[in-house]
Amino acid sequence: MSALGVVATIVKYVFLVLFTLLLVGQLTALVVVQASQTVLLDARFYKTELDRAGVYDYAYASFSQKIQEQGGNSTQALIGLSGISMEDVFTKPWIKTQAENLIDHALAYINGQSATAELVVDLTDPKARLMAAAQTKIAQLQPDGNGSTALMAQLKAQLDEKVPDRIDLAAQAGGMQALEQARSSVQTAKTATLGMAIVALVLAGLIAVLARKSVNAIARWLGAACFIAGALSLLAIGVAKEKAVEMLSAYAHTPEGQIMLTVAKDGSQAVQDAAFPMAAALIVLGVVGIAASFLIKQTKAAQIPQEAAAGKKSPASTKTK
Repeated sequence: MSALGVVATIVKYVFLVLFTLLLVGQLTALVVVQASQTVLLDARFYKTELDRAGVYDYAYASFSQKIQEQGGNSTQALIGLSGISMEDVFTKPWIKTQAENLIDHALAYINGQSATAELVVDLTDPKARLMAAAQTKIAQLQPDGNGSTALMAQLKAQLDEKVPDRIDLAAQAGGMQALEQARSSVQTAKTATLGMAIVALVLAGLIAVLARKSVNAIARWLGAACFIAGALSLLAIGVAKEKAVEMLSAYAHTPEGQIMLTVAKDGSQAVQDAAFPMAAALIVLGVVGIAASFLIKQTKAAQIPQEAAAGKKSPASTKTK
């Protein structure tokens, strides 16, 4: 082989290694990003996780306290007058319904399935329960009804002034801006995912072109890239899971920290579960490609002696000698 041929061969292998490494990176990132999107953009994950992490209990306590503070003396008067607690007014089933509605509407907007963000908490039902309980109590205390109507009207007016029937979270300070940023980030991630898939196909094509003179070489290079990418994606998600748990464990002594730790554990496990089929498919494809490359090589090697032997026995060959 001439010096030019040697240089060309070296350059070819340098580019093969480079393109293979780039393909490994693209496939690994594609698996991780796709698995993350599958989990994080699915409303079912959040609805299940709110129950598992105890978010409803925490939200119930925080929300009830906030409403009492916002309602002031009128809310306290109604609660004392009615003889019921905040647990009877803002029931956990009601909180769960409101939370799941918010999740559905938020993800519909973030995913681009809805043009508007209707993040509204409807307080009509709990306010009606509170007023009904107060009305029943007043009726028991004043069977003749003297003054009860005026008192109820006064208390209702005070409650309506302090606590609205609907709270628009999107209209709160920074609420819509946060939603817009989340929507933009999701669209960027989806575009990036498509871009990574296209780049991976282009890199696979370039590898096939560079190794086009040998089918077994194509199978080996692509098989190795798929195998390494599948293993790396599972390793990357596993390491990220351990790091997240390790970091959040320092805050586990607080209710908020415990919730975040539970969500991080379950979320990373869900991403790992979503990534496993894709990673396993890459690993299997890689094993098949590598194995096929050796089988193809062995088949060619076995054919060479047979062809040579056939050539020796050929009459034409004997006559020439």
